[in-house]
Amino acid sequence: PWSGAAKNQRIPIITAAAEKLQIVLPGETAEWGKYPYTNNTGGKLGTAQAQFAGTRFKITVNAVDTYWNRKDNTTQSIQLVTSDRYDIEPSTHQLVNGTTTFFATLVTGSTFYNATTFIMGATHYLTATVVAGTSLTDGQSAPVMTWPAARGGSFGTGADRFLMLAPGEVPEP
Repeated sequence: PWSGAAKNQRIPIITAAAEKLQIVLPGETAEWGKYPYTNNTGGKLGTAQAQFAGTRFKITVNAVDTYWNRKDNTTQSIQLVTSDRYDIEPSTHQLVNGTTTFFATLVTGSTFYNATTFIMGATHYLTATVVAGTSLTDGQSAPVMTWPAARGGSFGTGADRFLMLAPGEVPEP
């Protein structure tokens, strides 16, 4: 019969082969083995924090197995690409013990008004890709809301002015 004596002992987890890349943004924490296993929301706790345009922030990329367990013996070169067409992409980084850190600065925040709602912020995504080494499935971030640069304005997001252009007009610096 089971005595219960082993209930306080740790059970070692042996990870499977590295299969994909995980992107962890500010506001998120890696949680090894966390369900669901079929999309980019698994393996993490928390919600990605909104960022201000022009403000640098930290991104962690991990090599993980199918069940979001970090694979420490993975050393591929990783490129991080954003959906912001005006930013400067960070340089390629090497995974060390299955992880690396990037710093990115998104520059496109937006402000627009639809028929009923004043909306500020642009949504961007980050993608991590292997550029050298054994191929892994690309990592896709959670959406990153990017607010216009902070300037202490009156709308709660830092905007202090708006530029309205008519069709055919081009902004001048």
